[in-house]
Amino acid sequence: MKKLRPDIYPIAIQKIINTGVLHHIVVGVRLQTKSKFEYLKLLLARKKVIGTIIILLCTTLVAYPEIIPWYTNHEMEWDITTGSILTYRITYTSSYSIHSSWTEYGVEVVFEIIFLPSIPRVVTTRNFQEEIIDSIKVECTYKNGSSLSSEYSSIMNTLISGSLLPVRGSSLLGQLFPDFQSYSGSLDFSRAAKLGTYYYLQQSPFNVSNLIVGYSSMRRNSLIGSSGHGTVGNSWFGSVSIQTGIPQNGTLRTFSPTSCGSSLTEEIFLELVDVYYASE
Repeated sequence: MKKLRPDIYPIAIQKIINTGVLHHIVVGVRLQTKSKFEYLKLLLARKKVIGTIIILLCTTLVAYPEIIPWYTNHEMEWDITTGSILTYRITYTSSYSIHSSWTEYGVEVVFEIIFLPSIPRVVTTRNFQEEIIDSIKVECTYKNGSSLSSEYSSIMNTLISGSLLPVRGSSLLGQLFPDFQSYSGSLDFSRAAKLGTYYYLQQSPFNVSNLIVGYSSMRRNSLIGSSGHGTVGNSWFGSVSIQTGIPQNGTLRTFSPTSCGSSLTEEIFLELVDVYYASE
């Protein structure tokens, strides 16, 4: 059920609601008056107050878009359990050839689910992002047990953790988050996202059984002494099964400055190859 969040209203509107002013304005037509003229005068004055409050409410909703919406009757839950193991195969491309061994087909990493946060009873865009998406839920190693570097372990944990979602909430989550938009304005996941930092979540345009969830932080790049202009930054996104909440694949991208403006300089693609469900 969609509602507005009173806990993040500006103080003025909160006081209006808490003190029951709106109630008294509507019910107050029964207040004692000494004449019909006085009654009509009072009624007109109250209509002006109501108009002022409506304007204030509308202005607030424009100034505070994060107020909309929040939900209390969701049925979201985790399908996966802690202790479960997800195995992914790496496909790696880079302008720098940092991990040339990753370009070899068959390199696999495993992610153990170490934590699943409680799903808030009241779900909003902000708390779902902070408590569910941003929560680190996994630890990764190579399949042979050796450790990844701290840098790549961190970003891969972020990708899989952010893409691991509760089930029975796809339509609700689609209303909480915007769709992806590339820098050119199209729905093209192969291109850089629009400028700014934001999360997005939508039904996959490639598979109706999956959701796309992602994060993008892009800024404009203007190279001194060059005519090239572009965007730089980083992003990640995962294609997640609606039935299980498990990411079927995930992509990490880095866009860096070049003489032509910007370029996709590094991409890590993880493809799910196996799931081991731990018993509860």
